[in-house]
Amino acid sequence: MLAQLRDDHRGPTHGYYLDVPFGETLARHATKPIADDVNEAQLRDRYRPRDLLPGGIETVIGADSALQETVDRIMLDTGLAHLPALDR
Repeated sequence: MLAQLRDDHRGPTHGYYLDVPFGETLARHATKPIADDVNEAQLRDRYRPRDLLPGGIETVIGADSALQETVDRIMLDTGLAHLPALDR
């Protein structure tokens, strides 16, 4: 499905994969509002390490990438960093 969406899109398309080991995934999950609704066994059942799309079309972002570093990278890669800031 994602490959088809990418193929159908006329403009540039960027894909990113956040590569987070299960232990870190579990720690981050514990901070979310749904932490009590989805237990460790359910999370482990859904977890797929390095579940990348075929063809190497995703940029892998490591778990050690800080939020601002990740945002800056995506903004630069996509050309959005060059747009004027929006007043909100």
